[in-house]
Amino acid sequence: RFDVPGAGDRALELFGQYVSGQDLDANIRSAVLYGAARSGGEPEYEQMLALYKNETAPQARQAQLVNLGRFRDAGLAQRSLDMAMSNKVKSQDLVYGLAGVWRTREHRELAWNHLQVNWPELVKRYGEGGHMLDRFPDFAGDAFATSTQADMVAAFFAKHPHVLIDRPVAQAVETIRLKADWYDRDRQAIANFIT
Repeated sequence: RFDVPGAGDRALELFGQYVSGQDLDANIRSAVLYGAARSGGEPEYEQMLALYKNETAPQARQAQLVNLGRFRDAGLAQRSLDMAMSNKVKSQDLVYGLAGVWRTREHRELAWNHLQVNWPELVKRYGEGGHMLDRFPDFAGDAFATSTQADMVAAFFAKHPHVLIDRPVAQAVETIRLKADWYDRDRQAIANFIT
């Protein structure tokens, strides 16, 4: 996660062993899969996709979906977003397919654009109730940290209101603004402390 030299290479080595049939200690499995996604390319993506398709345990399948979104390559991230919206992913798991891309700093704008384009479909699928629709503003609240982004999120959802997301949108925008204020207030002091 912190790009420690050699960690990505080791994750890829262990991941290669794992997909070849060797056991992988459960205590490091999530770190290895995360590292393989962050350090891997299309071959590792295809291998991880195969793991997802062959996995039978629901929690493990959800974790695989998140990891598929963590690849640095924008084309692979887009594939994960598209797959999450397809019938290849269970409706209740869609949020996991999007989460990995949202949590990857290189792809937050890609994820935001995808959400805007697909918002009508998301409302169609989840707008009748339940707890799914309110998760999408949370993604933006977690991912963004500037006043401009807060304004962007607020403006989009103001144009696309829904009773199920009024409070989550307000909370997401507030979270973004708090992070922006903190950054503006303390960035110089933190920079001085670090240097």
